[in-house]
Amino acid sequence: MASSSNSSPSDVSQLLQVAELSDTWWAECMMPHLLKAKAAGSLAATCKQLRSLCQRCAGELRLAGQDLQQLQALANIPQRFASCKQLQFWLSSREEAACHLPAALDALAGLTALCRLALTVQSQGTASDPVAMAAALGGLATWQLRQQQALWPLPSSYGVHLRFACSWEANSLTWQAVGRLQHLSSLSVETAAGHHATITMCSLSALAPLHSCLRRLKVTSASAAPDLHQHQDYSFLSSLTTLTGLHLPVAAAHQHLNHISCCTGLQSLAFKARTGSDTALRAAECAALQHLVHLTQLSCTGFVLEDPTCSFLAALQQLRKLTMWQSLAALQSRRQLPAALAGLTKLTRLVFQLLEQPAPQQGVQAGAGTAAAAGAATAAHAVFPSVRCLCAGGPVPFEAFPSLQEVTQTSGWQPSALCSLRQHCSQLTKLSAGADVARGQAASLLSDAAAAERIRAIRGLSALRSLKCLAVAPNSEAEVAAVASLQQVRHLSVIAPYTSESTVEGLSQLGAARQLRTLQLLLPGAMKYHLGTAYAQRLLIAVQHAESVVLRVPAAHVQNMQDIEQHARLAINAAGVDGPAVVKVERGTTMS
Repeated sequence: MASSSNSSPSDVSQLLQVAELSDTWWAECMMPHLLKAKAAGSLAATCKQLRSLCQRCAGELRLAGQDLQQLQALANIPQRFASCKQLQFWLSSREEAACHLPAALDALAGLTALCRLALTVQSQGTASDPVAMAAALGGLATWQLRQQQALWPLPSSYGVHLRFACSWEANSLTWQAVGRLQHLSSLSVETAAGHHATITMCSLSALAPLHSCLRRLKVTSASAAPDLHQHQDYSFLSSLTTLTGLHLPVAAAHQHLNHISCCTGLQSLAFKARTGSDTALRAAECAALQHLVHLTQLSCTGFVLEDPTCSFLAALQQLRKLTMWQSLAALQSRRQLPAALAGLTKLTRLVFQLLEQPAPQQGVQAGAGTAAAAGAATAAHAVFPSVRCLCAGGPVPFEAFPSLQEVTQTSGWQPSALCSLRQHCSQLTKLSAGADVARGQAASLLSDAAAAERIRAIRGLSALRSLKCLAVAPNSEAEVAAVASLQQVRHLSVIAPYTSESTVEGLSQLGAARQLRTLQLLLPGAMKYHLGTAYAQRLLIAVQHAESVVLRVPAAHVQNMQDIEQHARLAINAAGVDGPAVVKVERGTTMS
């Protein structure tokens, strides 16, 4: 049985074989491990009971394309996996999509707990073939009718997630097939990272037949916004009035986006423009947002706002999460928080970016600079006591957020930012470096600041006694030592500086943080400096008091680092020295 959400088809193709495994297999293959772990007695269960327990508790199953033809085995799944709520199918050919999937869904009728179907299309030819996609989605429609009959008189609703692990071109027949999925309550269309999607928004008008049932619609791309270079028409929004959640890319050339005002039941809305596209959110479109009075989550990213004061926010009194991540061009005219935010008394999470205030210049420009500074000072008087989580870049006015508990920085800060944070946010429990920092594109503190100021700012965080989780990207060994002095921190993540070999090896100074429970080290440049067993041994001995240590390295270096870590552990054990209870090497270029 496959249950990991990150597994590939090759990893999960043995689902049906697992369902058919005999007691002998469990006795020969599973019991030795249970006995070795001294867990067999505590389980007090036979292999058959253990297998049945696994089957009964499985809430999610995956089927690779080659599994779809085993109809007899598929027919046994409803009885054996009666609690299954989600089925995932991996389709790698037109034949699997058009022929095998509909037949498999027919065999799987009877999974009455099933409420979500996910199709991962791996072939560009399949994804862009309207006939194949219409046949696959037609199989879902037939399955849904049988499901409705099985559940009658209880209501039947379900969600569909279409994931394209390939480049693809959407077509009207695909959307029309989706529009025939009766009782569909949730639709998600995703394009995986590294792939290109061509989507025509006016084709979504084919979803109009779902106006009475569709509650959530999400169209996303993991790498970049879908190809929306041509003029896009969003008038289809006026027909989907029952939506409570909506996530859409917005083209630079668009019209009728103001029809969003018809979706008055929305509770969550995300509009995303391509970074650097200078997509305008026009005044009429901003005004349309004020009709969505039930919104609790709003995200508008990458836009140039024609209403820079964000006056529409004043009407959204239910907002709890707000993301206004705009293009730099939009922020040139406003370097302060919009005054409309002050009235959002239920706002608990805020994501924004402010630009650094330019230095005053002589003459007329100096006067303008003074006026801008006065405006910023006025904005600083506004206080947002309900905000608990903040994700921000630029000169953040921390005095406006006295109740902050979590802060994520998205760019390098001046040391004065940490000083202000320490002074005004005494309840802070978590401080994290954001994605740009974690990717090594910036350190937590800007390197052009004086080294002594940076170190003092980091050490000053010791005044935040509630700070238990810290993720930081230091510039130097001295900053690593300053981080190690924060004795209140229990969970620490460090993006290793890799400007030189000595700064990476300086991570052993973290041994001074005796209170640590978990330590995560992101080592983007570890292999660049040929760090071997001796270094790993010194590092693991230094942090031996930590319960868990995770070393994250780029995918190409995972095996090398695993070998280094294993040799280091052997050397530590041979020397009779303790090391961390758990040490893991993971693939990754950002913090988990």
